[in-house]
Amino acid sequence: MSSMNLSEFGNITTTLPKTKSEADDLVDFLTQTNYNYNRKEYGMSAKQLAMVFGENTGAKLERNYQRSNNG
Repeated sequence: MSSMNLSEFGNITTTLPKTKSEADDLVDFLTQTNYNYNRKEYGMSAKQLAMVFGENTGAKLERNYQRSNNG
């Protein structure tokens, strides 16, 4: 396994959420990003990911995934 030199990325700056709503939006964004990555890069099915994220959340994430890839 190769090591990663973080200095290659330069300075990474982020602004932390200040409200619960901002924090919730950030979590939703990261969750959807993770879902999309697993669908594309690992070829996981919606059914497999529903087991990970739960049936209701998995269905919502799959709808968003389909919209972003077909529309």
